[in-house]
Amino acid sequence: MRTGCAWRYLPIGFPPWQAVYSHFQGWTRRGVTDRILTELREQARLAHDRQPQPTAGIIDSQSVRAADTVHSTPAATTVGRRSTVVNGSS
Repeated sequence: MRTGCAWRYLPIGFPPWQAVYSHFQGWTRRGVTDRILTELREQARLAHDRQPQPTAGIIDSQSVRAADTVHSTPAATTVGRRSTVVNGSS
């Protein structure tokens, strides 16, 4: 959702960008986009003979530091590269 095209650059044949954006905002407020993404992720995992929900995740401190959604503070800036594995239940 963050890396798609700008609303004003929607292909010809779509309604005006304001109308598409309004529908998208409504879906987001009602959680529709989250449910769609969850369903697609689960289907992709099942297609690869995996459980629908992941049982572990990896957080790479280099990626977290580089993410534009993470606020940077001096305490959050570390030298070197660390990885943390977060285990879930299955």
